[in-house]
Amino acid sequence: MNTTKILLSKKDHFFQNLVFVILILANSLILQFHLLGEETSSNLRFNGKTLSHVYDSDQMFYWILLSYFQLLAFHVIFFFTVKTGIRYFALFGIFWHTWGLTNELLLLFDLNYYRDTIKLLLMCTVLFLGILEFVRSVLRKKKPIDSDQTGKSLGYYLLITVFMFGPMLMEKISYELSSGKDTYVILGVPIGSRGFPDFSLLVWFTSLKLQLVFPLIVLFLHLKAWWRYALLFPILLTVYQLRSGLNPNLKDIDAYEIFEAAPLLLIVLALLLFLSRSAYYQSKTARLFKRAAKNVEALVQVRFKKQEHFLKNAKARFTQLKSDKDPNEQELRDLKQHLEKELQEYER
Repeated sequence: MNTTKILLSKKDHFFQNLVFVILILANSLILQFHLLGEETSSNLRFNGKTLSHVYDSDQMFYWILLSYFQLLAFHVIFFFTVKTGIRYFALFGIFWHTWGLTNELLLLFDLNYYRDTIKLLLMCTVLFLGILEFVRSVLRKKKPIDSDQTGKSLGYYLLITVFMFGPMLMEKISYELSSGKDTYVILGVPIGSRGFPDFSLLVWFTSLKLQLVFPLIVLFLHLKAWWRYALLFPILLTVYQLRSGLNPNLKDIDAYEIFEAAPLLLIVLALLLFLSRSAYYQSKTARLFKRAAKNVEALVQVRFKKQEHFLKNAKARFTQLKSDKDPNEQELRDLKQHLEKELQEYER
C-alpha cells in the first residue's frame, strides 16, 4: 500500500485532520467527568431550582448523559468522514443517541408531556439532514451511494448492518427484560448479572459499549487517512471499560481503566505523533510543490503571451511590407533575422 495515500488524502487537509484527532481523543476521555458528580446525592441545582433524577447518584446520571453524548459525537464523525454509502447507516445512530440524551433531559426537567412531539421533530430533523447531504452529494457530482464498494458481497453489507444496528437492538431488548431477575438461561447456559443489580442492566451496559466499539471498527477499516489510527484510542479504552464492567469484583465503572490501558494508549499516541509529523512534512512539501507549479505555469503563460505578441506584430509588419508597391528589402531581411533569433531562443 502506498504510504502517501495513507498520510495524505486526495485533498491536503492536514490541519482539518488534526482537528479530528483532537476531537476523537477528547471525546474518548469525556466519561471521566462523571466522577465530578456526588456519589450520594440525586438532586441537581439549576438556575436556582432543585431538579431530581431517578438514579442513585449524580455520578450515575452524569455517566448516562456523557455516554449518550459520546456515542452521538462518534456517530456524527462517522457520518461526515465516511464517503461511501454506509455513512447513511450512522443517521439512525445519530437519532438513537440524540433521543436517548434528550429523553433523560426531558425527565430531569419534567417535560415528559412533550416527549412524543420532540421525538417526531428529532426524527424529521435527522431525516432532513440525510436527504440534504444526499442531494448535496448529487449536486457536487459525487456518487452518494457506495461507488467504490460495488464488488462487495451481500455478506459484507450484512456484517456492516449487524455491527451498526446489532448493539442498538441489544439495548432495545434490555428494556424489555424483566427487572429484578439476575440470571437468564441462553442456549442452555445460565448467565448471571455479573455484579449488576439485574440482568437487564448488564445487557444495557454491554450494548452501550458495543455501540461505541463496533461503529469505530467499521470507521477505522473504511478510512484511509493517517488520523484513523486515533480511533484505536477509544476502541482500546472502551474494551478495557467493558472488561471492567463485566468483572463482578469491581465496584467502580469507567473510572480507572485509563490507567490500566495506559501502556497501549501511549503506543497509540506515539504512533499518532509519528504519523502526524510525517503527514505535516508531506503536506508542507505538497504545498511548496503546488506553489512552485503555479509560478512555473504563470511564467510559461507570460512567455507565451510575449511570444504571441511578437509574432502578431511581426506578421502584421510582414503583411504591410508585402503589400507595399516598393518594399524595403533590408527591412524584410532584418525582420527575418529577428524571427529566426526569437525562434532559436524559444527552442532553447
